[in-house]
Amino acid sequence: NDHTFWLGVNCADYFIEFRTFGYLISKEKRKIPEEKLTIIKYYPIIDGNPFEGFPIDISGKIVGFTGANLGKFELDSTLRFFWLIKKILEENKNFIFFIAGVGNDKFLKDFISNNKLEDRLIYLGYRKDFYEVMKRIDIFFEPYPFHSGLITQYACLTQKPMVVLEDEKLFNNSIEDFLGISGDKISLHTDSEFIEETNKLIQDEIYRRQKGQITYNPELNEKYFNKSLENFVKNKEKDYKLIPVKFSREKFLEYYLSLQIKSNNMNFIKLVVLHKNNNLIETIILIIENLLSNPKYLFKYIVQEIKRFFK
Repeated sequence: NDHTFWLGVNCADYFIEFRTFGYLISKEKRKIPEEKLTIIKYYPIIDGNPFEGFPIDISGKIVGFTGANLGKFELDSTLRFFWLIKKILEENKNFIFFIAGVGNDKFLKDFISNNKLEDRLIYLGYRKDFYEVMKRIDIFFEPYPFHSGLITQYACLTQKPMVVLEDEKLFNNSIEDFLGISGDKISLHTDSEFIEETNKLIQDEIYRRQKGQITYNPELNEKYFNKSLENFVKNKEKDYKLIPVKFSREKFLEYYLSLQIKSNNMNFIKLVVLHKNNNLIETIILIIENLLSNPKYLFKYIVQEIKRFFK
């Protein structure tokens, strides 16, 4: 991904980013000349996996859906997204919500059980048939606080309306940038905006259809990708328009680092140290401060490193 993993700056001829944020990082931080740099949206593969079905009958229901690595949701310790979904379910008795994903699902199952939502907020587990699922739901909800990528594109291709709650502290999390939308604004920032937009989508079929058309992008396919790549390599033509986004990779990484420590992801933390090698001491201090705020994990990390040393 464009915010944590960089290779090839001194050995590649061309660099292809998929959004403005990555483009700006490559240009301003990696110092890649703009003549080597372009943006081409990647496209989803329609693999033809057959529909696996739903665990309940959805006849007469409005179906909301989200999917991702569950760690994307767990990074928000308040579970803001799920409390909002609970409120939406309470206000709309014909609404049900499906979640697909992989990873640690204990927090999700506990939330469903503790709030007695087993019949309305349903965890589907791992699914291979995301495209078929998307064709059969009514509203797609972006994961929060970190957005999805491939699943979002499935929503675009099937013209599903999106509910997108953004955390402004992440700085690069612009759905408009990712989708290449320069006119219509679809991201939401407050709980009241989220509830109002979702209720309107549930209650108004025409509005749902209109919002689905806004995010549809017919260029998300192999033919357009290959054509854009050929134009860039052969003719130095760039088929994109930069969309203004907030850009502070340092603040993003600092915030992301604190979230990863909370989720015990030391592999990511080590990557951050490698990335910020120009400010190594500053980065180590930041890591120590976060570790000290989590004594249980600090002990776990020390034991882990001692075992590694004696192997």
